[in-house]
Amino acid sequence: MVTRLTEEQIAQYREAFNMFDEDGEGAIGEVALGRMMEKLGQPMTTAELKEFIEEIDIDGNGTIEFSEFLEMIVRKMPSDDQTQEDDITIAFKVFDRDADGFISYHELRHVLSNLGEGLTDEDIREIIDEGDEDNDGRLSYEEFRRLLERSTEKPET
Repeated sequence: MVTRLTEEQIAQYREAFNMFDEDGEGAIGEVALGRMMEKLGQPMTTAELKEFIEEIDIDGNGTIEFSEFLEMIVRKMPSDDQTQEDDITIAFKVFDRDADGFISYHELRHVLSNLGEGLTDEDIREIIDEGDEDNDGRLSYEEFRRLLERSTEKPET
C-alpha cells in the first residue's frame, strides 16, 4: 500500500517521523504520534490513536515504527493524489511548531537544524527576509506559500 507514496513524500514523512522520535530508537508512542498527526493536519482523538496503534502495530510492541507509520499515512490519505497546496500546508504545519499561524526565525532554525541542513543564522535570516512581505519578522502561511512557489519556479531560458 505504501507504493501510493512518492520517494519525496516518503522522505518528507521520514523527516517528520524523526522529529518526533525523541529517543532516536526508530519508534514513537501514542503521545508523540498524536503530536505528529496534529502537525501533519490529521488530528486524532486518544481513542483514534489507540485504535490506530492496535491496527497498525504489526509487531505488537505498543509503538509505531516508521514502516508501520507509512501504512497508517496511506490509510488516512484521501484517494486522490495530494495537491501541491496540501504539501505546502503540511510543510507549514511542521515548521509552525507552536501552531500560532506563523513561522518565526527560531522555529525555522529549529526545524532546519533537525533536518540536518547546514545553514548559518544569517542564511536563516535571509530566508525569513526574502519571504517576509509585511516585515513583521516572521512568515505567515501565504508568505510561506509564495516563498516556496518562487523557489520552485523554473527560470526561463
